[in-house]
Amino acid sequence: MSYPLLYAGSNIDANKTGDNNYLQINSINASTSGTIQSGANYAVLYLKGTVVGNTFTISASPYLTTVVPSTDNGYCYIPIGTFYNSTTNIYFNSSNQLYAYKDGAFGPVSIREASAAAKTATNYLYFDSTNGLVVSQTGKVSTGYNTQITSTGMNIRNGTTTLASYGSSITLG
Repeated sequence: MSYPLLYAGSNIDANKTGDNNYLQINSINASTSGTIQSGANYAVLYLKGTVVGNTFTISASPYLTTVVPSTDNGYCYIPIGTFYNSTTNIYFNSSNQLYAYKDGAFGPVSIREASAAAKTATNYLYFDSTNGLVVSQTGKVSTGYNTQITSTGMNIRNGTTTLASYGSSITLG
C-alpha cells in the first residue's frame, strides 16, 4: 500500500475528493461502522481483508477485529486505531502497514509478501479445456485428493481415481 488510510469526515462521491480527511482523529464510535469482533478496552482495532497484487479487499463481516490470528488464516490486517475507555470508541491513527500471521507469528508483512501468500493459496488450482477446473491439495493433479469440476458435473478424486461423481446422477465409489 502506497498511501495510508484516511478518515473521511463526510461522504465522498466516486471519482471525487474530500476536503475533511484526517490521518488522526481522537474519537470515533467504531460500533457504527459494522460488527466488531471482540472489541476490548485499549486493544488495537484492525481492518481485516485479503491482498491480491496491490489491492486490499475488505473481508466479509466481521471486518473490524481486535483478534489476531494464531495460525495462517489467509487474511491481512491494517491497524486503524486503539480503543480507549470503552469497547466502541477508538482513537483513529492512520496506517499503511499490513500485518499477517507468517513464519509462526503475527507481525508486519510487505505488500509483496501478502500478495505472494494469496498467490500460494491459489497454486493448487488448474484449468484446461479437457479436464475443467481441478482443485488439488498437493499441487499435482495425479496425486492426492482433488476435486474436478467440468461443465457436466463434479468429481471427488484421489489422484485420477474418482471416489464420487455428482452430475445428472450421483455415483459413490
